[in-house]
Amino acid sequence: MTDDEFIQVIQSGESSVVEFKRCGDMPHPDTFETVCSFANRSGGDIYLGVDDDGEVTGVDASRAVEIERNIVNVTSNRKLFIPAPMVETERIMHQGKTVIRV
Repeated sequence: MTDDEFIQVIQSGESSVVEFKRCGDMPHPDTFETVCSFANRSGGDIYLGVDDDGEVTGVDASRAVEIERNIVNVTSNRKLFIPAPMVETERIMHQGKTVIRV
């Protein structure tokens, strides 16, 4: 995703297929609720490191791989998701901040 495409998503705001989530050291439980919701509909994109109002706060870049692994591990857990949803991640750099698109 280019920076221009990312800016367009941010400016358009949240919708039935776009959700913004804060993300500290790890994704919050509501991130996985959104994964479940999107998996039961037509899919969508979750942007970790973006506040509900569209402010880009970013995630800790040094923990990005760990955050991505956590998402894969949780969504692959058969006790939580049956069947496991198809999930992919992408790191986006915007004004020196790292955002993870799920």
